[in-house]
Amino acid sequence: MRKPPTAGPSEQRPPEGVTAAVLRRGDSGPEVTELEARLRAVGIYPGREDGRFDRTLQYALTTYQVTRGASDEHGVYGADTRTKLEGETPQLG
Repeated sequence: MRKPPTAGPSEQRPPEGVTAAVLRRGDSGPEVTELEARLRAVGIYPGREDGRFDRTLQYALTTYQVTRGASDEHGVYGADTRTKLEGETPQLG
């Protein structure tokens, strides 16, 4: 069973050279809340910001990936999708 990310608010960004957590359906925590907020900021996520990576968030993330040409597996918040989304929403970082 996969453990959810446990980073606190001050630990959301990994130090330079450290890979950020890959998020997928079933994960929960503050990094998922940030993902929800970023997708809402670009007008793609209609759900609540509750920190749970559910089917609604997965669908919104897939929509974002397809429209932005992200190379990560659809529905998985990996490095390429993170870079694109954080580039569009730097004010949330």
